[in-house]
Amino acid sequence: GVINPKTAKILARLHMSDKSWLKLTTNFECVFTGAAGTAEHLSEFSKHVGLQRTHGLANAQAFLNSA
Repeated sequence: GVINPKTAKILARLHMSDKSWLKLTTNFECVFTGAAGTAEHLSEFSKHVGLQRTHGLANAQAFLNSA
């Protein structure tokens, strides 16, 4: 896929790489099978719902805030 130059500016503001954006938009369900968000937000969510482990941390770190 080709990323519009205007979109590239938005991705920079979101701290996302082109590769991460394409992976997330074409394969979101496989990347995040539960809650989705930054590593910090996933940790907060896990505490809020009483989980002992935070699922999805590796994908959050790999695909979000990775520019």
